[in-house]
Amino acid sequence: MSNEWYVFKDQQRRGPFSWQQLLEQAGIGALLPGDQLWSEDTSGWVPAREVKGLFAKLPPPPPPPAIYAEAASSPAVVPPPASPGFEQPMSVGAYFITLLLCAIPVVNLVLLLVWAFGSGASVSKKNFARAILIWGLIGGAVWLAIWLVTMLIGLLG
Repeated sequence: MSNEWYVFKDQQRRGPFSWQQLLEQAGIGALLPGDQLWSEDTSGWVPAREVKGLFAKLPPPPPPPAIYAEAASSPAVVPPPASPGFEQPMSVGAYFITLLLCAIPVVNLVLLLVWAFGSGASVSKKNFARAILIWGLIGGAVWLAIWLVTMLIGLLG
């Protein structure tokens, strides 16, 4: 194989290049299959795709999963399997009912604990309940601190 190669690209002749340089350029996409090449071994300018060994053949793509292979053979469309952890978001109505239930004393605390730590609630409702409980703990701690400061001022004043 020739050691000197010339490339005709973008209306310019470039080179000489070594075979290794051509391989590197093809590997990074700087040399395209449609670019023209010439060397002493070629009968003239030839498309780079016709130079044997310059562009490595890509391995064939892996076969599709069985669920898609069955779908391709049957006329029915099979939806792809759901991604783990994916669920439909809560609707406006679900949020409305959730907030309504959270407004009822005692019921709200029981429901928030069940939603936050139970296994039956959706991820959205679980996160909502945990956030409300955290806000409740923060509010309770602030209320307790204010109450203690007020009591101390009353005792000392």
